[in-house]
Amino acid sequence: MCDQKKLARVKQLIGDSTQFVSVTFIKANGQPRTVTFNKKVTAGIVGEAAAEQYQKAVQTRKEKHPNLIPVFDSQLAAQGTPTKDCWRSINTDTTIKVVADGVESKFKR
Repeated sequence: MCDQKKLARVKQLIGDSTQFVSVTFIKANGQPRTVTFNKKVTAGIVGEAAAEQYQKAVQTRKEKHPNLIPVFDSQLAAQGTPTKDCWRSINTDTTIKVVADGVESKFKR
């Protein structure tokens, strides 16, 4: 179940940031993961320029999994990981910490 209040707060913190953002969440296997990203990096064709099938996939994902936020992991890219493999999904339901503009916000599990 999607925690709408938490989703809105995490999205607000990301949206209000001006620099890199780090989000720590708990993966499905119970292990924590921290993803660092720049919200301005899209690393691929997005929006109206994207193929119709990808636009539909994005819309379906938003409807079925509103708690997942796709981001481009800057640390993976810096390590030389191919661009297509640098995309990660942040699960806002299991987010425990967001660091944006040097300010840390913690959340209950």
